[in-house]
Amino acid sequence: MAHVGRLSPTKRRQRNYHPTSRMTLSDPKHQRPSLFFSSSSSSSPSSAARPTPLVLALQAQWSLLQQHLQLGAIPISAERDLLKVLESLPENKNTILSDVEGVLPYILAFAVAPIPSERTQVIALGAMQAIVGSLITVWGKKAAAVLVHDFLTVEHNALHALGVALSVALEDGETEGVGDVVMELNRVDSGKKMRQGRNTTLTETRSSIIGGALELLMMMVSLSTTTAAAALTHPKLLHAILSCLPQATPTQACDVANIFLALGAVDGAAEVLVASRAYHGVVHYIRMGAHVGVGVSHPNATVTALCLFLKFVVRLAGNPAAFAVLQEYSGTPHVMEELLCGQWGELVATGCQWLVRIMEQHTTQCVGFITDLLLKTRVGEQLSSMLLWPSSMATYAALAALCWRWFSLVSPATVGSFLVSNPNALLSLLQSLATTSLTKTRRQQQQEERKPLLIGDAASGLREGANGSSMVRQMLTEIVCALGISYGLANRELRAAIHRVAFCRLSPVTQEEVQKRVRAILAGVDDSYFEDEYPTVMVPRRNPRGINISLPEKNLVESSAETDDDDGDHGGDATNGGNSKKTRPLNDAEGVRSLSTGKQWRSFMLHALTRLFRGNARGTVKSGSMVQGHPLGAATGLHRMPNLHSARQNPQNNHAVTATAVATVTSSIQLGVVQRAEQMGGTFYLDSIRVILRLAHYYKHASGKEDFHGAATCRSASAHSVHRGGKAPNPWAPPEKVESTRRWGVEEVRRSDVVLFFVSYDNIVAELAEALEAVEEHTRNLGQQLQVCPTRALHRRCVLNDLYLHVYPSIHMFLRFIQHHMARSRPVLQVIAESERAVHSGNILDLYEAVGHCVGASVSSPGNTTIESQ
Repeated sequence: MAHVGRLSPTKRRQRNYHPTSRMTLSDPKHQRPSLFFSSSSSSSPSSAARPTPLVLALQAQWSLLQQHLQLGAIPISAERDLLKVLESLPENKNTILSDVEGVLPYILAFAVAPIPSERTQVIALGAMQAIVGSLITVWGKKAAAVLVHDFLTVEHNALHALGVALSVALEDGETEGVGDVVMELNRVDSGKKMRQGRNTTLTETRSSIIGGALELLMMMVSLSTTTAAAALTHPKLLHAILSCLPQATPTQACDVANIFLALGAVDGAAEVLVASRAYHGVVHYIRMGAHVGVGVSHPNATVTALCLFLKFVVRLAGNPAAFAVLQEYSGTPHVMEELLCGQWGELVATGCQWLVRIMEQHTTQCVGFITDLLLKTRVGEQLSSMLLWPSSMATYAALAALCWRWFSLVSPATVGSFLVSNPNALLSLLQSLATTSLTKTRRQQQQEERKPLLIGDAASGLREGANGSSMVRQMLTEIVCALGISYGLANRELRAAIHRVAFCRLSPVTQEEVQKRVRAILAGVDDSYFEDEYPTVMVPRRNPRGINISLPEKNLVESSAETDDDDGDHGGDATNGGNSKKTRPLNDAEGVRSLSTGKQWRSFMLHALTRLFRGNARGTVKSGSMVQGHPLGAATGLHRMPNLHSARQNPQNNHAVTATAVATVTSSIQLGVVQRAEQMGGTFYLDSIRVILRLAHYYKHASGKEDFHGAATCRSASAHSVHRGGKAPNPWAPPEKVESTRRWGVEEVRRSDVVLFFVSYDNIVAELAEALEAVEEHTRNLGQQLQVCPTRALHRRCVLNDLYLHVYPSIHMFLRFIQHHMARSRPVLQVIAESERAVHSGNILDLYEAVGHCVGASVSSPGNTTIESQ
């Protein structure tokens, strides 16, 4: 193909694209294809070149085909003769590239309809794709785009020809309406049969024709923007493309999605695509894929098609008519739930971008949509759990944090109510803010400072090229802003409830650390981030003295009154401890103040978060009757935990909690899985305590039953000697009530009695061995404490005895059980991945039961299941 370069693209553009103009149009033997092509003036005979043998062969086949059509019968030999010419095209690729204008019209004519056969149409479509692809490689995109638009689109009306080819392949002379296509998608989605009277099963050849036409059309509209704009003026072509979706293969669906993506990039295309109801069909296809499930027959192709369609709806999400389409369908929140809670990361990321785009473009109109999304679906729980995904998935965590920030901007009251009713979601926000590592080298810090935060469309996309540290910084910034907005813009009752939930789960050390992080993060945010991303918000002045509060739990508001300062000191610069007397824009007549500049937003959020993590929850904590005077543990972050023993004795006091942690933690265990767990916060420690209590409760009842049967046996065996010789009852008989002396509550559990571990999914093999080592060493320490514990400390010895003999040997067995089956069964890894992507001291019991069900083992009795028995 070296000699092809002699025909430069510049000379090509200067030539008149009329390859058959050298023919005499009156001569029927040399008539150009005229089935779908407009006539054009011929060039001067002196400038015409001599036709190549390939062009002459195509002309002869076209003339014969016209004669056979006039006679009304096509002989069998016509297909054989045309196949010989078409199959010789790869051998004449240099000739084709040197005389594109003479070859393309005939090949396009043979590719339009199955004449003389469907096989010839498939080969002609493949030849068209190969020629256009070769033009891009040899000439370049610009010259090829000019040829595609001027020669194929304008002069030979190729878009109309391809629309007819799709309609004929679908066995429908006139393309059906988009409403019928949507109804067809609904039938497929609901599992109903398609309507009768139409051949809904495409043959393999017809499916190849549809695939070839779609691929050629995708190449044309992707190559030339003017061709894409011209395609928008062909409504029948849009209908024909959409009609392919109900019967399209996953690969063909990808081609349809790429076509719509290219069309959507044209200015003003959103109105045309929504008006032609093409957007409706795409949304229904997404709903069908999300509801039925992806990855059944062609996993990668199906997921790719859904991702491409999601990118298309993301591009059109700013159009008001497109948003009205989403509002018309009441199941849109559930579609979003299926996307965000799925197992495919690409769908989750693109679904987050779609959600952010909707809230970004329709902030005031989507309040009801966000309310349904948070209160009627699992989207809130899923987005909060994504914040705790490992650092290798920081992009998804940053997208989830971005969704939370827009939730707070759209409807802070809804977000506040959701966080109060779902404390785990709030704890996930706080945990990611408190535990995410920010340690970087000085060089990385300098590079980070030069990179501004992603704003606008870049924030919605969160470019994949960004490094992990920038994603972490973006995530923490969005979390801080989400917390500040939802807390600062909420009413007083919600602020009090949020403060109670946050304060009762964080230790003073953790609160201080979080406040330091908040100040550092907000100080590093540029003002343009707030000014470009945040709308202007009018905040009313709060005057607590003039507000009448009517709450069933009035003491809750009173307990948080000291954290809800008046806005009189709100004008101070929070970064300087509130000592500055700088004022804010304030409209005294209306009693409102404006948040518009970056400085105002930063000061507002910093002040709100300072109030959130300051003060105490007065009136919300009651000490139990058996509280030990140990100071709070700083590493665990747990400030209060339920007094289960007092709750059992006094069922009416359901809110009684107590502080039970000690400051001295066992120093012998310095493994990585333990150190990571020590920084997880109070909820993590509370979950670990629940596991210990469940195991202790199980073994206490099991041993109680054994003691009861043993006592009955002893009494029956010594019945003859109870009153023998008038003596007293047998002194060696067991007492009547033994378990009362062994009864102990959570108050007796000290911080040193509990070992925490956190095994991440990414390094589960090595870290699971470390967790086993940590449990073994902790069990030995418990045995040593039991040996030196005085006998008069009966409750303390009972606690140590149960932990040493029952609880931690069981946890050790659970870890060995998981380790054993993890190496032999891939579904076990899937179970671990779906369970927080970790094995830790708070979920070990539930995970043990889940793995047991996965491998078909009976795990109803924790003490009876061992590796050997399985």
